[in-house]
Amino acid sequence: MTVEQTDEKSQTFGLTLKWDDPKDAQEILTNITDSFTQVVQEVYGDSVSKVVVLSKASYNPGKVEPNLKKYVLIGTIVGSIIAIAQSLYVVLSDNTVNDAEFLESMNLIVLGELYEMSSEDEKESRYTGLSSFGRRK
Repeated sequence: MTVEQTDEKSQTFGLTLKWDDPKDAQEILTNITDSFTQVVQEVYGDSVSKVVVLSKASYNPGKVEPNLKKYVLIGTIVGSIIAIAQSLYVVLSDNTVNDAEFLESMNLIVLGELYEMSSEDEKESRYTGLSSFGRRK
């Protein structure tokens, strides 16, 4: 248990109790404040008009944080928004030429086109025996 005095000139102080069971801690602090109030009134008698407890001991039996479901939902929504924004950026910032019609629409001359070879064309090609370095296998 810790006792915290807020100010040296003030007659207020705070009590904090750490216990294995929060319900037991609440009961113990309630008993301490009740006993303290009675003892102070018995010791000082009529010179003390009253003892005030500003806030009673309390605890929340439910788990407060972290709320896993809430954080997973927020992460999913934010992640989806970021993924959509990134994919839109990639699509909108793509400045590659995909076909000859695009060049013709810009009044540019198409000098030639490169085609991809299918697997059948590669088999019939005379360059099938060459490796990537231009040497025969």
